[in-house]
Amino acid sequence: MKRALFISSIIVIFLIGIYLFGLKPKPAIQTQENGSSTFTIWVYSSKLVNSVEAYKKENPEVVIFMKKMKSAEHLVEELKLANSSGNTPDMAEIPSLYGIFPLVENVSLMPVNEYVEEEFSASLIEVIEARFSINENLYAIPLGYEVPILYVNSNKYNDKLNIQTLQDLWELSDSKTPILADAMYPWYKLNMLPPDFTEEDQVNGEKLFFPEYSSMMALTDFVNGHAGVLISSSSKLHLLEKLIGSTFKWEPMAFPSSSEQLLVNGSGLSVFQNRDASKETIQSFFSYMQEKDVIFKMSVEETQIPPIKTVAESDRYINHFRQYPAYQLSIKQSLVKQGFDLSSEDEMRWNQVTDE
Repeated sequence: MKRALFISSIIVIFLIGIYLFGLKPKPAIQTQENGSSTFTIWVYSSKLVNSVEAYKKENPEVVIFMKKMKSAEHLVEELKLANSSGNTPDMAEIPSLYGIFPLVENVSLMPVNEYVEEEFSASLIEVIEARFSINENLYAIPLGYEVPILYVNSNKYNDKLNIQTLQDLWELSDSKTPILADAMYPWYKLNMLPPDFTEEDQVNGEKLFFPEYSSMMALTDFVNGHAGVLISSSSKLHLLEKLIGSTFKWEPMAFPSSSEQLLVNGSGLSVFQNRDASKETIQSFFSYMQEKDVIFKMSVEETQIPPIKTVAESDRYINHFRQYPAYQLSIKQSLVKQGFDLSSEDEMRWNQVTDE
């Protein structure tokens, strides 16, 4: 009898132990077969910061180490240093104007084709896809882009402007209604100058664009009514709308260009070869970033053009700018332009126009 009670006690203790073990809190991080659900990401745009935070809310089991840089230029420089020391993040936001080619050339970045979903790939817009592609390999999934655009102070002109060419634009400039360009003038210039332009044309153009104003004050001067035309980017639309209010009548206008090519300014999400995050973790985040609702939200929040036609051509997106027909036209024009292929000369060309 005592022996039976003893055995029964042991069984009860054993069962209690199993029960208590089952109540033990599970770890926050679920380890996957090929790695852990943890990743590091470096970003510079607010739209991607917001998307990372939204993904985190939907996937609380994933630990994310996010580092936000103050600018695209700063991020590129930090990546160069990190790459030389072997301390690159798992993923990083990469600007489209320059910075990605050296990372591709030294095999720091891996192609992301395997993470790109078929519907997303089929709908990619050429002008931004070209900035991240080499030999059919995509080295970043595009997140969105902006295009050069004109903003016109209608109060400065008696008649409605019809700017079809660069010459039309230049002829508008005088002491009372100057043409200004903001700090991204080097980018606008790369889109302004067709191959058949002469050096004299370029010099004349620069004099007209900057008569006596600092490029850093261009947006402020335009908002204060001191200019007729502001050469800027499509992403400034809602900012100008907020700053100008009803102070004066203004409108966006399509950027004049005779070229079939368009150099856009955007960003993409890249993956480094020297990564710690598992393929499953990266695929999960990449899949999230390719969702149409996520793309739409990012595009509207930062006034960016979506990277895929299924969103950029959608009524939901186009109608968001229904009060600005010229802005809608700029979006549609970018969908049919040819892109500038990724090149080893991108950074050199950028430095040249920046130093001029």
